[in-house]
Amino acid sequence: MNCLECGGHYISKTDRYIYEDAYVGDIVIKGIPYYVCDKCEDFLLSEEMALAKEEKREELIWDSLSSYPLSDFVTASKASSMLGISRQAFHKNQRINRGFIYQIRFGDGKVY
Repeated sequence: MNCLECGGHYISKTDRYIYEDAYVGDIVIKGIPYYVCDKCEDFLLSEEMALAKEEKREELIWDSLSSYPLSDFVTASKASSMLGISRQAFHKNQRINRGFIYQIRFGDGKVY
């Protein structure tokens, strides 16, 4: 496969892959193939690596959120009133859906 950046060739690797995430820090994945350009060192993730990276990220977020006491979390009603928006606007907000405000399941509902 040719690199779109420099015209080099992608080489398959299964080394340790480290991804720096702004929210959870370094994500380290081992033993799953990805591709690196032999000239410019650009990289492509295989489907398996992309799924593993997202799975590991979700696991790290869950571990981090689980370490806080339940009293640190608030309901959707409380979170929306803190932000000065309606509950409907809170649930439809794209930034919240993408992880700007994290949520965790508690019983049958979610807390933020």
